[in-house]
Amino acid sequence: MTGKLLLFKNQVKGVVINTAENYSLFDGRLGLCLINYMSRQKDDDRLDSTTVAEEILNDVIDNLSGMETYTFSHGLLGFGWAIEWLHQNGFIEENTNEFLEELDDKIYQNIVNNEVTSYSLETGLIGALLYFYKRITTKSRGGFFYREVCLIECGNLLIDSLASYLRLKEQRNQQNLGEVYTSQKIRLLGQSLLILVKFYPLKINQEVVSKLICEILSKCKEIFKMDISARSLIIKDIIYLAHVCCIYAKNMNSTTWRNNINVFFEELQIHQNEVVYMDTESQYILSNYKLNLTRAKTQNLTVFEGLAYFDEISATKSWAEAWLLE
Repeated sequence: MTGKLLLFKNQVKGVVINTAENYSLFDGRLGLCLINYMSRQKDDDRLDSTTVAEEILNDVIDNLSGMETYTFSHGLLGFGWAIEWLHQNGFIEENTNEFLEELDDKIYQNIVNNEVTSYSLETGLIGALLYFYKRITTKSRGGFFYREVCLIECGNLLIDSLASYLRLKEQRNQQNLGEVYTSQKIRLLGQSLLILVKFYPLKINQEVVSKLICEILSKCKEIFKMDISARSLIIKDIIYLAHVCCIYAKNMNSTTWRNNINVFFEELQIHQNEVVYMDTESQYILSNYKLNLTRAKTQNLTVFEGLAYFDEISATKSWAEAWLLE
């Protein structure tokens, strides 16, 4: 084991302490489980890492009653996504159609019977869309046909709801003679764009998906035209939005948007002295574009930092999908 890896594994012990009574994906034991599964690809003692990961996963499953919310960051949606992710990456062998059947049904009933109160990845509709995207793309095939029909129907309903919400907001903004782009609005635009880009090749509700992508990109153009000084307080969210637009450009083969984003990051490099104390997510994004701005140091290692560490040495990079970073 290298000195760097040993140091990191000692830091992970801090995560264990901090997540003792927390079973969530974003900052709890479920996230720690993913770290341990990924670490076995580099750790000399692969059996030990796997055993620890399995013990944590069993502990999470035994305490699912503590995950009462239908949220992605801290609830059942994140749990379901993690199980499907572990299966698709070959870490567990369970047939997820059987394992997640009851959860699929509970989430469906929750969507049908309750009004949407949040649209974000972390606590709302986009988190549900990411869950269903992961389930629709499952590698488990046994008894999947009717299950797939239900999952696709959920995707359709949620995409329609997202479109109605975003267009209603646009109508209100026009009535108010303009739109103020807050951190929350920019983040939601980015999350919406990326989840729609993911659904596009699946040809689910494709007409609505295509139109909504175009409408969001129009908003993105307005945001990137903002003066650098006006963007300072929301720069981390604009960095996220630029990253999402870059993914769109790559997946949709858009030279125009690829050039637009290159210009943005070139400008960011020029003004980097004005952009300091980036959070962990922003630093992770910027590393993909060979930009390293000053980042505020965190006292304790987070689940995100743990997964990002193994991103450098592991073939398993799709963990970042949980934060809608890919």
